Amino acid sequence: MKTDTGFWMRDAGKDNYHKVLLSRIQYPASGVQYPEFRFNVLYSSWKGSIMQKKAIPLKRANRLINDGCTILVTSRHEDRESIITLAWQSPASASPPMAVISVGPSRYSHDLISQSGEFVINVPPFSLLKETVYCGTVSGRDGDKFAGAGLTREAAEIVSAPLIAECIGHLECRVVNEVTAGDHTLFLGQVAAASVVEGLWDEVWQVDREAARTIHHLGGSFFCAPEKIVTI
Repeated sequence: MKTDTGFWMRDAGKDNYHKVLLSRIQYPASGVQYPEFRFNVLYSSWKGSIMQKKAIPLKRANRLINDGCTILVTSRHEDRESIITLAWQSPASASPPMAVISVGPSRYSHDLISQSGEFVINVPPFSLLKETVYCGTVSGRDGDKFAGAGLTREAAEIVSAPLIAECIGHLECRVVNEVTAGDHTLFLGQVAAASVVEGLWDEVWQVDREAARTIHHLGGSFFCAPEKIVTI
């Protein structure tokens, strides 16, 4: 359960606006409770719009997930949509650009992806860790994950599935193949559009900036984030 109060803050003397949320969160699926009130900047906007994003060349699309980050995958079929948290993902081809995600057949998103033939890979920053965990512990069958996590829908450029506005990168994918791999299904998607938040990506994620640090699942309840770029 999540109760929150949202409001906008404006930088003094500037046209920068920040959506701020005061939240009290309890995750019933895991039994984990966060009783304290948290002061979170969920997303910023410049001159009234949510974080400005730019398209990037599809030949560089694989670099949005090349670091093995945890992702939020959105899907939509007819009047149903959902978000699923995944750590099992990978670039699969550079030309044409493709990505693969691994989804259990029992997951609500599985059939949405299979039936629609589309999905969006959204890259959350580390500041969305709690929201990312929420989307991985609550089923879309039980309610609207966007509302439950306090996330915002944003129209995609190509596919019908929505983007998550608070995420820093997006790969819009069309399914070209499904492969059963043990107890999971591998969805191979060809990237139709790729976009990132301006200023956080320059050929690679600028992880020396806190806003560009991605989420990495080590297993269980353990996560980490990159903090330094090393060139060899």
